[in-house]
Amino acid sequence: LSTVVSQVSQDDDSVTIETSDGETYTAEYVLSTASIGVLQQGDIVFDPPFSSSKIEAIMQQKIALYTNIFIKFADAEEPFWDETEWIIYADKRPRYWPLFQNLNVIFPGCNILHVTTLGEEAERIELLSNEEVQGEIMGVLRTMYGESIPDPTAIIVPR
Repeated sequence: LSTVVSQVSQDDDSVTIETSDGETYTAEYVLSTASIGVLQQGDIVFDPPFSSSKIEAIMQQKIALYTNIFIKFADAEEPFWDETEWIIYADKRPRYWPLFQNLNVIFPGCNILHVTTLGEEAERIELLSNEEVQGEIMGVLRTMYGESIPDPTAIIVPR
């Protein structure tokens, strides 16, 4: 609902959600998809509170930055990459552009590669321009598939 949840209260019959803008919602059941980071920060008050074992489990989880980048190549071009869904790159540098997903397997003809990076590499990449990100990705792809592969027509780098 594009609204910040501030409290979740539960009794034997229902669950009540209170939002930061004062709205209240009541339901028989609620499915929470709050991130581990939100739970660790205590941004949502749960009543009754979580057990100490649940709190301990939540606090032991580590949050890792995970960045998904999408690069599109011309529709008229035949993909230069492998036909498999997952393409793995192993560089000497840990987590340096390790995973490419061929979205043509899911959406035939889209000519999009989904590139995943995480942890410290994702943090580093967030500071780069889209052009620098594209340059690094294309450097890896040209290492794997040769220097003559085309440049992408579009890139999406969420930050």
